[in-house]
Amino acid sequence: MKTFVLLGGDLRQRYLHTFLKEKGFSTYCFGLYPGDSLQAVQDVLRSNTVAVVLPLPVTRDGTHVQMPLTNETLPLLQVVACVQPGSLVAGGIVPKALTESLLQKGVAVSDYYDEDFILKNADLTAEGTLLELRKHISAPLDTLRVAVTGFGRVAKATAKALRAQNCKPVVAARKEEARAEAERAGFSAISIAALCETAGEYDVIINTVPAQILGADALQKTKPGVLLLDVASPPFGVDFAAAEKLKRTAVKALSLPGKYLPAEAAQIVGEKLAVCGSFCTFHKVFPEMENLVKAGYDVLPIMSQTAYSTDTRFGKAADFVRQIEDMTGHEIIHTIFAAEPIGPKKLLDILVIAPATGNTLAKLANGVTDTPVTLACKAHLRNERPVLLAVSTNDALGTAAKNIGLLLNAKHMYFVPMRQDDPVKKPNSLVADFSQIPESVLSALSGRQLQPVLV
Repeated sequence: MKTFVLLGGDLRQRYLHTFLKEKGFSTYCFGLYPGDSLQAVQDVLRSNTVAVVLPLPVTRDGTHVQMPLTNETLPLLQVVACVQPGSLVAGGIVPKALTESLLQKGVAVSDYYDEDFILKNADLTAEGTLLELRKHISAPLDTLRVAVTGFGRVAKATAKALRAQNCKPVVAARKEEARAEAERAGFSAISIAALCETAGEYDVIINTVPAQILGADALQKTKPGVLLLDVASPPFGVDFAAAEKLKRTAVKALSLPGKYLPAEAAQIVGEKLAVCGSFCTFHKVFPEMENLVKAGYDVLPIMSQTAYSTDTRFGKAADFVRQIEDMTGHEIIHTIFAAEPIGPKKLLDILVIAPATGNTLAKLANGVTDTPVTLACKAHLRNERPVLLAVSTNDALGTAAKNIGLLLNAKHMYFVPMRQDDPVKKPNSLVADFSQIPESVLSALSGRQLQPVLV
């Protein structure tokens, strides 16, 4: 899609707006700048199939789009009413009810708050946490006694960021296995109960647990000058009412990447919005996958995080995942971390990318490895083994033609024969003849390109 409509959000959405404009997309906004026109946005939504980008989180009250940069309001139901079938709505932590309403209307839904995003966002949150801390305390970090609650992604990143500043944080975690993991990582670790008993020993307590663990009794034991920095989502970990009564400095530090590092956070979202599976061709790929399994091949499935988690009018992601895993007998590799061992362990004889979208072709042609699929390809190619591409893109004879040409001349790259699927209405579109995947696999394994490439 060439048109993006950005609704609500913080500074991340403004930087995302700039990011998308620089990529050549048409963009419309509401709730980001003074003078944004709701009527203009509604007209675009009602007359075009577009990609709608909602913020992270999509909503804080469950009813309206989160719009902290304006006094305007926009009900979620109004978004559903305006967006046209065939459009895509992407957001962070999309409510289930909103997803169901959009799918019923024939609108695809993508929640970009997935594992890959969470890991990258955790690092930005940790950086933002240190910047927020510096706002309230000027003493050198290495002179402070700091506790970090929990040992999830944000807590790990925060503890490591503190250690990089020569601070020695203590990790307080409820589960014994989390404390053991923290100790293996080189941190001192105690239980939450122990933290509550010894709270007076700390100058700073950073909470990452989204459940109240620091109640009135624990806060009573803290120093009068303590900083309680809560970076968790509601209902938070600190009893803020009790903290106020005790005159303790307690800060709700929400959306720190958007506050301190909006450009970096926007780039993460922007890059994810560029990664889209060719969902309409899934029904053509699955029978050929099944044929390979029946022919005796051991098929290890790999999906981009977007394809793995996006519900569309062509079907629900969970149903696709279940079908693939039942068919192959393997769990799907859908994270960059899980794709890394493919090369060192030489897990594959051949890697088949089907469908190979225009976006994937561009990444492969230019050495970009920021998705599970493209990293799997890079890891696999280190073993000088074949990669088979089943093209499916509307731009194959347009902007993607250069990338296809580069890949046709690249070592160990092979193509499933392809054809124009609709020369009149989509003259630049090419789609692989998926029925030729099994024969193309045999040819690629023997070092031959199955001919003719264009059928």
